[in-house]
Amino acid sequence: MDAVFIFGICIVILGFLCWAWVQGIDNMMRDFPDYKGEDLFDEEPPKKKEKSEWEQDGHHTKQNI
Repeated sequence: MDAVFIFGICIVILGFLCWAWVQGIDNMMRDFPDYKGEDLFDEEPPKKKEKSEWEQDGHHTKQNI
């Protein structure tokens, strides 16, 4: 009987934590709709990769093979 009581308490605590988490996500989406999380780990947006000479050349394409 004690195991059922402890299991019930765990379910209630877990339910409260899940509810609080969902409320936090909902509040964040409502208050900051354009936030993408890119600054979460202090990262810069990805830079465009420059093409190498081989790629710029264009002579290696399948059309020319």
